[in-house]
Amino acid sequence: MLATITSSIFAQTRIIMQKEGGVYTVPCKVNGLPLKFIFDTGASNVTISLTEAVFMIKNGYLDKNDIYGSSYSQLANGEITENTEILLKEIEIKGLKLYNVRASIVHELNAPLLLGQSAIEKLGKIQLNGNELIVMSNGRNHYDYSNNIQSNTTRSKYDSSTFFADIYPYNHTFSGIQSVYTYAPIIDRPNMINAKQIGSAVNNTVTILKKINNGYYKVKTGNITGFIWAGWFKN
Repeated sequence: MLATITSSIFAQTRIIMQKEGGVYTVPCKVNGLPLKFIFDTGASNVTISLTEAVFMIKNGYLDKNDIYGSSYSQLANGEITENTEILLKEIEIKGLKLYNVRASIVHELNAPLLLGQSAIEKLGKIQLNGNELIVMSNGRNHYDYSNNIQSNTTRSKYDSSTFFADIYPYNHTFSGIQSVYTYAPIIDRPNMINAKQIGSAVNNTVTILKKINNGYYKVKTGNITGFIWAGWFKN
């Protein structure tokens, strides 16, 4: 439920968040795609998982040219993990629109979607009252922070096709041993959206056991047998 009060001084937007599993979530539209994010003031970035990233690429919500580099973060167990940095052209939260928001793809299929400070700090002054988020935006609802991309990200490594391979790999038939891109996930079923990751390609290679359909193959890598999306193949 949303109520908006506007005066000549500021616009106040009240957003009722949902509590799920001990955290508050906010419905957003990312490049027009409805998604639900955990409202996390402790997160520095907006983050999405591989599941959302692949879905957005395949369905036109994210362009490969929006991938601009990589970054590193430390997990709770101390492990350092690499993320892919992207630019989201638009995030809409109850009518408030943020343009060109810096975000990260976490290299896990089931990573949580976090609405972090790269978006929150652009909303303006906010107030939290239980499950109610109050945004005071000084009469404005459009923000463009495309010039705020940090220069210390590693560029070119994942530019264009180097991360997601060819966006239309389905005209090819793959067989034998195939090279795949780093972090290529092996999943438990030939369906990226509902799948669980059971491992990653060992030494960036997989052996194809069977073609399931135009998008997925059954493969073996190391001691793991599972499925892989054809977009991860380099050839």
